[in-house]
Amino acid sequence: MSPNIDDDPQTKEYEMRLLAIQDLDTTAADNCAFSLTKKRLGHDYFDKIPNGFNGVDDRISVIWTNGFGKGVITPSDFPYGYGYEKIPALDAYRRIKETQSKELAQSLHQNFQKRNLQNNSDKQQYYYGQQLAQYLN
Repeated sequence: MSPNIDDDPQTKEYEMRLLAIQDLDTTAADNCAFSLTKKRLGHDYFDKIPNGFNGVDDRISVIWTNGFGKGVITPSDFPYGYGYEKIPALDAYRRIKETQSKELAQSLHQNFQKRNLQNNSDKQQYYYGQQLAQYLN
């Protein structure tokens, strides 16, 4: 966020622990979705450079590396930190396939399969999980 919420390096570890116990259920950034090409338009005019960077594109890998990679969260916890109900809107299926992160994709799919289908929202999530499974093949 601009400015940073907290410069304390322990904040990142704390946030990962919150993800692990599901007290924090979605990560976000105020970073713009401008491409690097558009940012270069401000090369000669600093005040024309858009705020931020393409953080949305990197959230999956950041949470995976700093959460699962450091043993703070399990693969089945991962979807909660990414906001799995928003996965279709963020085109995560295609991104997972492009990065060939089968371990991540399988974890997401297994999480969807484990859910109790008690309401329409759960059924919708299961449907997204089935879509994700197609990308694994």
